[in-house]
Amino acid sequence: MLFKSLFKLFHMLFINTTLVIVRFFVRDYVKKPEISIGNAQDIGSRNKQEDSFTTIRNENGILGVLADGMGGLSSGKEASNLVTETFLEEFSMTYHLESINKFLINTTYISNNKVLEIAQGRNLGTTLVGTVIRGDLLYWISVGDSHIYLYRDNELYLLNEDHIYANKLKAAYKAGEISREEAFNHAKGDRLTSYLGYEDFHEIDYSVSPIELQKKDKIILCSDGIYKNLSEIELEESLAKKLHPMQTAELILEDVLEQEIINQDNATIIVLEKNK
Repeated sequence: MLFKSLFKLFHMLFINTTLVIVRFFVRDYVKKPEISIGNAQDIGSRNKQEDSFTTIRNENGILGVLADGMGGLSSGKEASNLVTETFLEEFSMTYHLESINKFLINTTYISNNKVLEIAQGRNLGTTLVGTVIRGDLLYWISVGDSHIYLYRDNELYLLNEDHIYANKLKAAYKAGEISREEAFNHAKGDRLTSYLGYEDFHEIDYSVSPIELQKKDKIILCSDGIYKNLSEIELEESLAKKLHPMQTAELILEDVLEQEIINQDNATIIVLEKNK
């Protein structure tokens, strides 16, 4: 009887000691990835979700892509899905990318051609924002009016420029070609001047030189359903919180939906954070 009691006590001590060792091992050796990834999406008040997004981590780095199927055009989801799938496929198929910028630009043109091929006379179109992080370097590309931000030291920086008619009007105003009234109050100021699925496609915004990332930097990719309904100050307040990128993305989306906007567009966001 005494032997059984001692054996039981020894067994319990062994199990508890093993659990403690395992806990210390997990705490000390399971480390955060260099880049943490989060995302969130909502259909808003629309009948269809026309935003698409994807992220992948492989030997080439970390790819993030977001495409917003153009509102008012038929089959926007078809176009946005095709673009994200094309980027995912090209990034996965290439064993080692020598030039990230070349990959981003070439894949953008491939995507545009694919959208034109499936259009067959229909109005298909989508915006694009894409990022690749390799090591400490951030590369990006954009077409249309979706946004890419860098959040660093409590400041939010917009990296890309919208391809909209309003920007051409502002340039014409600065050149003295039109009046201020014409430049800032034009009815078609929000009209896109570049998007994938456009036969005269040529405007691309991209990082000529990569951005060297710092610890705690956050990169945000989002559709206009996010940024048109939150100020940069409101975005900064959410990004300042010490949360995992998944929680940050969900928090920002909640902030958008709490606005209860009648014609709320599809809203999609990707958040990437550098941990080291």
